[in-house]
Amino acid sequence: MAYYAKLLLIWLVALMLGCQPADSPETVIEQKIQQIENGIEAKNADDVLDPFYEQFATAKGQDKKWIKRTLAFYMLRHQNIQVLITGLDVEITSPDRATARFNVLLTGGESLLPQQGSIYQVETDWRIEDGEWMLVYAKWQKP
Repeated sequence: MAYYAKLLLIWLVALMLGCQPADSPETVIEQKIQQIENGIEAKNADDVLDPFYEQFATAKGQDKKWIKRTLAFYMLRHQNIQVLITGLDVEITSPDRATARFNVLLTGGESLLPQQGSIYQVETDWRIEDGEWMLVYAKWQKP
């Protein structure tokens, strides 16, 4: 009986945590967003840009090169950059397309305490290219 009680408890915990398979599309996209976040904080532009599709575009027409230049500017301008993502919701819209929506708090400064910060609502579109989920489009706005 104790064995079944433990098994039931493990199952309930997994259900409550909303576990998804490690390689589900949602999990892969969440990991790529985490990679972008970590890359920004570590000031590693290659890690940030790795999930971006070559023909990436923004709502205002900026491309991957613009993202790279903007990253370089802010990474040089701020000694410390912090990113906090909340409310991440990944929706699979077709077998090879997805949308991820989230809020992001982006801060920067020269010491432990940020001197500048902004909050954005972000919507991103993802597509499978060569068997891999890639970021193809993004738009953001201040709430």
